Amino acid sequence: MSKQVLLVDDEQKVLKAYERNLGIDFDIAVEACPEQALMRIKHEGPFAVILSDYNMPKLNGNDFLRKAKELAPDSVRIMLTGYADLEKAMVAVNEGSVFRFLTKPCQLPALKQSLIDGIKQYRLVTAEKELLNKTLNGSIQVLMEILSILDHAAFSLAQKRRVAARKLATSIGISDLWAIEIAALLSEIGIVTLPDDTAERYLAGIQLDEVERKMIESLPEMSAKLVKRIPRLETVADIIAYQGKNYDGTGPPKDAKKERNLPAGSRILKALNDYFRIVMKGSSPNEALEMMKLSANKYDPDVLQNLQSCIGQIGPVIADESKLKKVGLNNLKAGQVLRSDVRTQTGMLILKANQTLGPTHIQRIHNFASSDPIEEPILVEG
Repeated sequence: MSKQVLLVDDEQKVLKAYERNLGIDFDIAVEACPEQALMRIKHEGPFAVILSDYNMPKLNGNDFLRKAKELAPDSVRIMLTGYADLEKAMVAVNEGSVFRFLTKPCQLPALKQSLIDGIKQYRLVTAEKELLNKTLNGSIQVLMEILSILDHAAFSLAQKRRVAARKLATSIGISDLWAIEIAALLSEIGIVTLPDDTAERYLAGIQLDEVERKMIESLPEMSAKLVKRIPRLETVADIIAYQGKNYDGTGPPKDAKKERNLPAGSRILKALNDYFRIVMKGSSPNEALEMMKLSANKYDPDVLQNLQSCIGQIGPVIADESKLKKVGLNNLKAGQVLRSDVRTQTGMLILKANQTLGPTHIQRIHNFASSDPIEEPILVEG
């Protein structure tokens, strides 16, 4: 495991003093060269706290901590500076590169307390991220599995949309993917408010009447309202709310947002949703892209270009027969896609085809099998 605190100063005697006075209370690493310190952050991190002197040759404390922030944004950064450099150090604070700065000479108790406070802040930040990345994502996945039992077609499509959104966002160069992935999963969760026959016709691409079309037009708004009720998902709700809006600003919601002012995730979902619907109606991927290019005002040009370049990575929207296989009950695995209904030998329907299996689905099948044997083998993809 990496050192908890990285101390950077070009004076060796200062580093030795750090080791002597702080080594007992903290797990420390010291480095005289700021460029080498950046390499250590990259390869040995994450560090909870990075403390740097301001006045160093080649790379001053401001520039070093700014670069350190790019490599390890969660690490807490502290600057040690002389009074002559105080104004320059304040720049780093205002830019958000520094959590705290200390003035020389800094008494040992004050230095120790600052490191303790920095470690506490780091733990708060990483705990928050863990909550988002693990707890929240896990809760949403369980929700999706339960809802997929109610409307398997919609949520099977949501799983594919999530994978495609991640690949497309990565291709574009977006690094913060969690909000886009969750938005892709929940983008049409409002479909549970639609009448069953309307939802089925919509997902199958069957022509809808005027009343049904108005329901579908309000689907992003309904979905966004449902998601907004989940704490910490305000950004996700915003992406969902604008997923139906065209790049030129036409379409719902009726406001002035357009082009790059639309959330990046919304621009991605707009292209993916239309692409999926066209392919599901029988067009090939290339045909779908050519059709979308005829309505270029609807799509972010960068998104459309990257969709074309990564289309092979997205995979088929409909079943790939070459990947189908028959398996027994005990060989079902999370991530497989059901390509046949799962029924008991007495004919009771347990799960419908075309949904991605998760732990909840598999447990449901086993629970039913304990009292009524399941028809085997089961056709799956993946």
